[in-house]
Amino acid sequence: MRIALLAGLLALTMTAQAAELRVALLVGANRGAPHRRPLQFAVEDVRRMEQALLAVGGFEPDAIRRLDEPSADELRQAMASVDSLLERAEADGRSALLLFYYSGHADGVALELGEDRMPFGDIRSWLEKSGARIRVAVVDSCHSGGVAEVKGGRPGAEFDVSLAANVDSEGTVILTSSTSGEKALESEEVRGAFFTHHFVSALYGAADADQDGAVTLEEAWRYTYRRTLASSATTTSGIQHPTFSYRLEGRGELVLARRGDASGIVEFPDGMEGRFFLLDGKGEAMLAEVSKERGAPSRLAVPAGTYRLLQRLADGLRAATVAVGKGEVHVVSEDRFVRVAEGSGWSRGWLFHPSRTVGLFYSLSGWMMPEMGAIHGVGLGLSMRTGPLTTLVDCSWGPADVNDGGLVYSMDTLSANVAPMFRLELSRLDLLGGVVAGTRVLLQDTGPGGRYATATFLAGAIAGIDLVLIDRLSVLMTWELDADTMKLNDVWTVRLSPRAKLGVGVRF
Repeated sequence: MRIALLAGLLALTMTAQAAELRVALLVGANRGAPHRRPLQFAVEDVRRMEQALLAVGGFEPDAIRRLDEPSADELRQAMASVDSLLERAEADGRSALLLFYYSGHADGVALELGEDRMPFGDIRSWLEKSGARIRVAVVDSCHSGGVAEVKGGRPGAEFDVSLAANVDSEGTVILTSSTSGEKALESEEVRGAFFTHHFVSALYGAADADQDGAVTLEEAWRYTYRRTLASSATTTSGIQHPTFSYRLEGRGELVLARRGDASGIVEFPDGMEGRFFLLDGKGEAMLAEVSKERGAPSRLAVPAGTYRLLQRLADGLRAATVAVGKGEVHVVSEDRFVRVAEGSGWSRGWLFHPSRTVGLFYSLSGWMMPEMGAIHGVGLGLSMRTGPLTTLVDCSWGPADVNDGGLVYSMDTLSANVAPMFRLELSRLDLLGGVVAGTRVLLQDTGPGGRYATATFLAGAIAGIDLVLIDRLSVLMTWELDADTMKLNDVWTVRLSPRAKLGVGVRF
């Protein structure tokens, strides 16, 4: 009797799932407002989300609308296309689940699509008015909590709601990667945003706490929240707190992902522990991450194929090749790993590969010697940025007039400096602070008295403001207080001198 009942329930569940249409609108935008630096991995995040939805999410290719770097008009057209799909499903008597996913810049009020904006309110309104009985929005951006706040969203791991994936359920769930006042983070190590990375990992099975082969909304949320919190806590940008809001009616559980017939299983033995990253066979595209605890079972459901598995160690990485057949279970073996090389994590919008800016600047220096007037200079600078560290290298030339006890002559100043600075990223500009070191060569032309050269060695403090005007064009203003060590009249002396620079640069 019990077996017959279970078989009946299973058949009923499979019938309900077959009748349900799952539709997704996936949007990725590396480029935000003109004053913001482009993201590195937003479009890649969308590709990974699409791959997971097709592999384990129960979505068909023709029910997914994917947009890379769209305008607001293109997004609205895609929303209308999704509405048409949902209307046809309703006409056929099918229930529908709608998933909206966005990865990119936002300012707390709207999604930023290059120079266009899509207000959060428009997204919420579209979701509520859509023909889908279940609406799920996942927004991975800075200040994304603003999407959920109007509906009472809040940060926290607790998601005390269950939702049935059947015709008796209806409602909206909004998951966001950060609060309205926080930045979202992305990492070169996982080559994507922390939140999306962990959410996709959850779908592949990292969140399947009861190991029943299905990942529910609650399991996915709890896993993503905790892993995002842990990942962001190790960065210099501060902890990122995902948020959620919901308005749901119904009972049971909403299954977001399930092991499909075409899937294979990557199984981590009970005795293994550590952080593992599953990549494609070339080791280029990240699929999922597993934080494995000794004694706790863990499995990932992936399409059949060959993969590269990395394990993070205290002193580096090691890798193994994993071949998974259709319907097979591949048990990871410790002795298949070999040592390989490394990565890091900073705030979304900070370029992880070194970015460079070349520019021209005007400088104004003074006080080096009482007899010497201000030095007006021009120069060429190169700034190199990796994560929060910016290193500025520049050289300049500037003339000055000197009145040394009635002896009037001109002086040319050649300067070369290097300044490592830490960068604090704000919404419209960045603040910089650090140290500067370099040398100046003073070329004196006393007319009949001849020409003389004196070298100085300088060290000091530097602060600055970096303001992005449009995309790759920026203005950099710096202020220095330098201590110049030089030999005057055969005596070594130290002179303080302030210096200000104003430059315009182009990033490449």
